[in-house]
Amino acid sequence: MPAAEGAGHIYVQELLLLINNESGKNMKRTILLVEDEIVSARAISAVLEKNGYLTLIAHSGAEAVALALADFNISLILMDINLGEGIDGADTAKQILACRSLPVIFLTSHTDDDYIDKLKGITRYGCVLKNSGNFLLISSIEMAYELFSMHRKVQESEEKYRLVFDYSPLGLVHFDEKGVITTCNDIFVGIIGSSHKALNGLDMFKLPDVKLKESVRSALNGDLGYYEDVYKSVTADKSTPVRIVFAPLKSTDGQVIGGVGVIEDVTERKQAIDLLRKTNAELEATNEELVATNEEFEAINEELIISNQELMIEKQRAEESERNYREIFDFSNDAIFIHDSETGAILDVNQTMLKMYGYENKDEVINGNVSSISASDEGYTSAKAQEMMQSAMASETRTFEWYAKKRSGELFWVEVTLKDTVIRNEKRIIAATRDITKRKSVEDELRETKEIFTLFMENSPIYIFFKDSSIRPIRLSKNYEEMLGRPMSELIGKTMDELFPSDLAKSMIEDDKKILNEGKLITIDEEFNGRFYHTIKYPIFKDGRPAYLAGYTIDVTESKHAERELNESKLLLHQLIESLPQSIYAKDSDGRFLFANRNYCLTQNRQLEEIIGKTDYDLHPSMLADKYRRDDILVMETGRAIDIEEEHQPIGGQDIIVQVIKTPFYNSAGEIRGTLGIFWDITERKLAEGKLASEKERLSVTLRSIGDGVITTDITGRVEILNRVAEELTGWKQDDAYGKQVADIFNIISEITRKPQVSPVLRALQTGKFEDSTNNNILVSKDGTERIIMESGAPIKDKNSNTIGVVLVFRDITEKRKFEDAARNTQKLESLGVLAGGIAHDFNNLLGGIFGSLDLAKLKNKDSNLDAYFEGALGAIDRARGLTQQLLTFSRGGTPVMKTVHLSPFIQETVQFALSGSNVSCRFNIPDDLSPCYFDKNQIGQVIDNLIINAQQSMPMGGVIDISAENIYLSEKDHLYLRPGDYVGIYIKDKGIGIPRDIMPFIFDPFFSTKAKGHGLGLATSYSIINRHGGALEADSVPGEGSVFRIFLPVSSQSAECNPEKNFICHKGHGLIVVMDDEEIILNILSDMLSEFGYSVVTMKDGADVLNFFIEEQSLNHDVAAMIFDLTVPGGMGGIETAAEIRKLNPLIPVFISSGYSEDPAMANPREFGFTDSIRKPFQISELAEMLEKYIGQN
Repeated sequence: MPAAEGAGHIYVQELLLLINNESGKNMKRTILLVEDEIVSARAISAVLEKNGYLTLIAHSGAEAVALALADFNISLILMDINLGEGIDGADTAKQILACRSLPVIFLTSHTDDDYIDKLKGITRYGCVLKNSGNFLLISSIEMAYELFSMHRKVQESEEKYRLVFDYSPLGLVHFDEKGVITTCNDIFVGIIGSSHKALNGLDMFKLPDVKLKESVRSALNGDLGYYEDVYKSVTADKSTPVRIVFAPLKSTDGQVIGGVGVIEDVTERKQAIDLLRKTNAELEATNEELVATNEEFEAINEELIISNQELMIEKQRAEESERNYREIFDFSNDAIFIHDSETGAILDVNQTMLKMYGYENKDEVINGNVSSISASDEGYTSAKAQEMMQSAMASETRTFEWYAKKRSGELFWVEVTLKDTVIRNEKRIIAATRDITKRKSVEDELRETKEIFTLFMENSPIYIFFKDSSIRPIRLSKNYEEMLGRPMSELIGKTMDELFPSDLAKSMIEDDKKILNEGKLITIDEEFNGRFYHTIKYPIFKDGRPAYLAGYTIDVTESKHAERELNESKLLLHQLIESLPQSIYAKDSDGRFLFANRNYCLTQNRQLEEIIGKTDYDLHPSMLADKYRRDDILVMETGRAIDIEEEHQPIGGQDIIVQVIKTPFYNSAGEIRGTLGIFWDITERKLAEGKLASEKERLSVTLRSIGDGVITTDITGRVEILNRVAEELTGWKQDDAYGKQVADIFNIISEITRKPQVSPVLRALQTGKFEDSTNNNILVSKDGTERIIMESGAPIKDKNSNTIGVVLVFRDITEKRKFEDAARNTQKLESLGVLAGGIAHDFNNLLGGIFGSLDLAKLKNKDSNLDAYFEGALGAIDRARGLTQQLLTFSRGGTPVMKTVHLSPFIQETVQFALSGSNVSCRFNIPDDLSPCYFDKNQIGQVIDNLIINAQQSMPMGGVIDISAENIYLSEKDHLYLRPGDYVGIYIKDKGIGIPRDIMPFIFDPFFSTKAKGHGLGLATSYSIINRHGGALEADSVPGEGSVFRIFLPVSSQSAECNPEKNFICHKGHGLIVVMDDEEIILNILSDMLSEFGYSVVTMKDGADVLNFFIEEQSLNHDVAAMIFDLTVPGGMGGIETAAEIRKLNPLIPVFISSGYSEDPAMANPREFGFTDSIRKPFQISELAEMLEKYIGQN
């Protein structure tokens, strides 16, 4: 083959191998990656996705087959040849390709003949070595995809051609350069009178028809072979009039490579000719009969007959010619136009033109001009078309490309061939037009492909080469100029001897010949000009045979140097391991020894060759081997090292105990490939530890039995022992704390200043003496929990009185401190209660007089203008009564007036009322099944009021208060001074400024307040109220974050009461009511109130007087309507003693108790003390009327 032609063919190969990165930018292709190694699969997938691909990953052959056969739009398969267990890559590819046509590229870690043999018979588009670089991988994928796309296009063209070939109305046959039939259609088989089986592969020169063989010979000589005759079938039982044309098929260089034949059955045309001849014969007979009748017309008839025959023949020829022309014209694959040679007007078009240009009938085109079917771009106008036609008139033919336009306006490229001709004696121009849109697209793609390939070769970081079968380079990457120091013009076409040193050239030629002869890929390591190169070469097949070879070379000089340094490091490491006193070994994943150092061999009493390749089962008893193997598997499965002690039984030696550290080792892909181990003899140490352990056990039992926390340290203050209590208080476990500085474990701060304190351990180490804390400190545990402790430290001395450590003892006194604080609060409240009770009693008596006087004055007032003043005065006194109520909460012996009530609605109403009109909102989380409690609504309402107001004031900028409640069971351990049982917990949480730590201990003290206008009774009163209800009030606060107050109230065993209140406007009665009180003002006011109701009133200041009066009245049979007694009478008989005596005389008479001590048990539970009901001083006339109406209003 000439050099130029060879280069052309090679360039086609290069185009097929080209990386078409640009064409894939706008379309993401999906690649099925089949790789059993997870790390490699992830790495390759990351490279693919980085370059714009989508990836599906399969880790086995079966998974790959399932994914490939599913409904995924897969563009290419990247297949690892060796897939480990299951079917390998080759078999997987076969199964997929049997069902689906896809390009496959194989991945491999190395190459050998076995891998190449595996891939025989598999349609593949390349093999890529793993770790050969991302550039080569992406290049191979793009080249494979482009090659596969080209194959698909060729297949589609072949399929279209086959449809036309098989369904043509003409008989068609193809034969090679020797005349052997390669294919034929059914029409041809029918005319020949044979079968496809008999004709395919038959030499056409063996057919009996001589003219047919002459026509075939003409075609093989490069000419047309044509004849028309009756053809007799091979079996001689059928004769068919045919017209046969044979034409040569030529290669691109003009060589005849075969031929094609067309056979047309002209039976119908022959029948028409025969019919014409028969008609002529009948006319002749008629003429002969007419001759006898009219001789005068005989000559004329003969002339007419002759003329008629000539006309009929001429007509037949004309019709046949027109028909042939029309068949050729209409069924041509090209669109054909007939133009007027002068004007260029369209006179006729064929059917192909209508289809190609999108017209429905010829009338839309006839008489039009070229502009209607041309693009409006410059260069494609009617004038330009007319110019082309005139040029065709002047020469034989004219062929050019034209930018055409369809009826829809769509533009497309056509190739036009113009030829002048004469039709019906008129000069015409025939234009044969062929759609070349696809060809133009392919040409553009090929041009772009060539440009990209050129850029690829000029910019490739690796060395790329292509060689022909004579082992001369036909294309080289530009970097070869730098490697060889010569321009590209001096490299292309040279032999290896001309480019490289003789020894290297000889080696290259041998390798290249091997590739071309065997068609296998090879890998070579070479050295040239002091640098090292790694080369991969592979064949390029043409017509099933290696015709060219290609490859790439990578400069691995730096890798070689690194490898040399690595080998030196390995040697140094080996020498180091061999010199260590410990035994060191390595095993693979199956437990076979890969390495053992000298000391390991000495320990086993074996030579190295007796160990390598063996397992523990070959070296040790099965029980020990089982344990060693379990440990190895654990290390490999978890990926973590283990540090254990094991028994060891060397051959011929005594059993020993060894300390063993086992750890996994990994390959370059990050996969665990086995275990590394190191061990040493610790038998003597274990014996010593055994003795020490027994001593420690005795010490441990002792420490566990101590209720205090105990920590022992060494001379440097590092922790050695923590007992159980110390673990609980510090939050550190023995194993975690061991060896740490005691200050890290035992973190103490001052209870008052909250500054860090020096540990007694350090003081004891410094002084060598017992150290006790003078103040209580706070221990901050590992999780931040704070506990108040008492601590002391004492030095531990040896027999020589040298300090060898310290023992630290500490005790949690947090609960004790809380109990003491609670007791102090109670004592303060009780002390205040004595004072408050007296003040409140006297103050209530004064208020009672004022209250009653104002009430009566308002009742008797006739001037409505004064009502507002009375209301104001009564309101002020009512607020004063509320203050005395708070004071009375502290009075001794006070008990709430309690009822069983549901808390949920009560809490919500109280909170919402307290917050009304403020910028603070509330959020409730109270369950519907909250248990009822036995409590005084006024007092608990006062507590909730106080707490809500405090929370509101802590958030001056507004916010949300969270109020929640729950049913809770408290055991002895849950609370220090509450009885075990069921409680309702109420929690009020704000996000305000919080309470400073230094004042937290004083918040429940009476008169303690941080507010300028506060009286300091709110929280103290609340604490007292909850305490008297048998509950608890607690608080926690974080400065800057907010506070939470917790109320615990005992759950009531009774059902909740439902007592709707009545609104009594007035009361009227009669009879005598006895009033006993030691205060004159109360007697006067109460007497006036009762008189207003219609009663007679007797007042007395001592219970003894009342008792004598009642006895006397009974003796006289005088009725007493009711009695109202003061609770206490200084120096005389009080209300309780008097009521008890009255009940002995009359158990039914209404007797009421009245006192300022509203928390007194008699006030809270009057019936238990012989009273009908109670009324709290000071009271208004309406309250008195309500009570009297309730008990004596109906009598």
